[in-house]
Parts: sequence; C-alpha cells; structure tokens
Amino acid sequence: MLNPVQPDQHFETLKIERGGVATSGKDYRRWLRDGKWQHHLIDPRTGLPAQTDVLSATVIAPTAFEAEVAAKVIALSGSEQGLAWLEEQPDYAAIIVREAGQAVYSPQMNNYLWR
Repeated sequence: MLNPVQPDQHFETLKIERGGVATSGKDYRRWLRDGKWQHHLIDPRTGLPAQTDVLSATVIAPTAFEAEVAAKVIALSGSEQGLAWLEEQPDYAAIIVREAGQAVYSPQMNNYLWR
C-alpha cells in the first residue's frame, strides 16, 4: 500500500489469505474551492464534505463490501471515534492515517502486516 502523505513512497505490505481490503480517504478525490479544500466524502448529516481528521483509512474485513463500508465509516467518523467503532468489530483490522500524517493501527492489524 502507498503512503497517503507521500504517494510516491511505499507504506505497508499487507498479507491476507482471505477477505477483502478497501481504502477510503480524502487524499485523492479532492479539489480547491474558494480557497478551501473539498473532497468527495460527504457527511450524510450535513450534505457537505465531512469534517474529519482522517486522511485515509484502510480496512481488512471478511468481504470487500464490508471493508469498503468500514473504511467509509472510519473516514466519516474521525480517527478516535472510528477506531473505537472498529474495536467493536472483531473481524476487522485497520490502518488510519490522520491529516497530520501519523498512522494509527488497530490491534488486529498486526496479524496482517508483512514484517
């Protein structure tokens, strides 16, 4: 997987035998409007681009569909709330990259990192 802060650099290598992987974030599909960055992740409560500290969320789940939904939930919820929600999902693992560039790993992610 590539680094969302520096896309030309490698970030992590994941190893999975089954399941799905999905990434959601505001690092690629974004644009500048009236001097402010906008992105495609819309908060359903406001109808506007989500105000979140998550730059990118990569999730491993039993299916690709579940991974995609979980990555969106984390991206829209923010890193702290998203990680708390994720910890209630025993079959999910995630890497969350915050806007400031720091990566947060769910405890389950250690099972999927190629080291």
